[in-house]
Amino acid sequence: VLNTAVFGILMSQEEIKAGMRQMTPIFGSTPPEDLLLFLSYGGVTGWYDRITFIASLFIAAGTIASDTQSGAFQFYVARPVRTFDYVLGKLAGLWFLFALILIGGPLILAGIRLGMYGDGAAALANVALLGKVALIGTLGALAYAAVPLAISSLVPNRRYGLAMWAAYYLVVG
Repeated sequence: VLNTAVFGILMSQEEIKAGMRQMTPIFGSTPPEDLLLFLSYGGVTGWYDRITFIASLFIAAGTIASDTQSGAFQFYVARPVRTFDYVLGKLAGLWFLFALILIGGPLILAGIRLGMYGDGAAALANVALLGKVALIGTLGALAYAAVPLAISSLVPNRRYGLAMWAAYYLVVG
């Protein structure tokens, strides 16, 4: 919520946008509002990816390893729950949680950006921005759910899952 509010305010400040326009050798002809929307996801100033990484580190990275270590995984599989259903349920739940972060806030910022076009025709011509933001958020949430869950299924201990996901994120991500 804080990230969305900060970038929403930055997108509406003419002084910030004027300063960004003066830096055309760096940013090119990209409008400052579009650049701020992009930067809210990641890059130097964005926090949506960092927030999702922290959430995935503490929630997803040790999920299956923790169930295996405590003996709960054998309990789940002994009941009429197939392994596929168990993993799919974990993946869907984690995806939904991370989708709230990676789709919710950026969609609000994209809506603010569409409102800045001034007239309805220009906003309607750029409404595809909402679909792009939703697609990026959907794929990002799937990656943040699937990769740490897969790492967690490969290690016997929750701590190893956390360490491997953090190392993978810092090196590959």
